[in-house]
Amino acid sequence: MQRLLGVMKGNKFHKAVATLPGYVAVNAGSVSSVPEFLESVDAKTVTSRKGKK
Repeated sequence: MQRLLGVMKGNKFHKAVATLPGYVAVNAGSVSSVPEFLESVDAKTVTSRKGKK
C-alpha cells in the first residue's frame, strides 16, 4: 500500500492525470478519514460555486 501511495504522490502520476479531461490529482496519495474527505469535498464545492449563478 505504501508503494502505491508513493506512486500516487509522484510527479509522473500527477502529469498523467493532468492529461485526462476533468481530472485533477490534488490530494492523490494522501490518506484521510471519511469525515475529513467529505469536509474537503464540501469546501471545494462551495468555493467553486461562488460567483456562479
